[in-house]
Amino acid sequence: MDTGLKRLSNAVNTFVEWFCCILLVSLVLVVCWQVVARYVFNNSLSWSEEYARIVFTWLVFLGASVGLKRGSHLGLNVIVNLVPPSVRKWVGVFALFVNAFFASVVLIMGILVTERVQMEQTPALQISMSWQYVAIPVGMLCMLLHLPYLIRKQINGSDSEKEGVTNDLDIAH
Repeated sequence: MDTGLKRLSNAVNTFVEWFCCILLVSLVLVVCWQVVARYVFNNSLSWSEEYARIVFTWLVFLGASVGLKRGSHLGLNVIVNLVPPSVRKWVGVFALFVNAFFASVVLIMGILVTERVQMEQTPALQISMSWQYVAIPVGMLCMLLHLPYLIRKQINGSDSEKEGVTNDLDIAH
């Protein structure tokens, strides 16, 4: 297995997971503070809903990248496991290429949308709407950074037997 591809994929995934943890903690804190401010102090935060929406968008698209890396996309596994074991490996490779095509299209469209909304501002936070929409291309880019390693791993077979660890993508299981 190409260790360069694996290291890149693991590094991207580790960064994204930590970033998602930070975002999730901040989301919980802001939403909890909003509830306390509204019901205890009778003074709600004007910006918490916008912040929550932006952070949630980031969590969705970065989480999709983490899900791909971990092999947690249920639909992909279900379809691949429906075929006979003799062709499962190659259907898994095909599925990953379809995923790469999808991520590429969404990346391009995400860039176009982000450019289109960059001059618009959110009402409460007064920041560019592009801060929310840039999560789309960033998430898809992270997915695309995982795919060369995952495709190569699918073709060569699992490297977990050599390393003594569980598989992070087990499509052809």
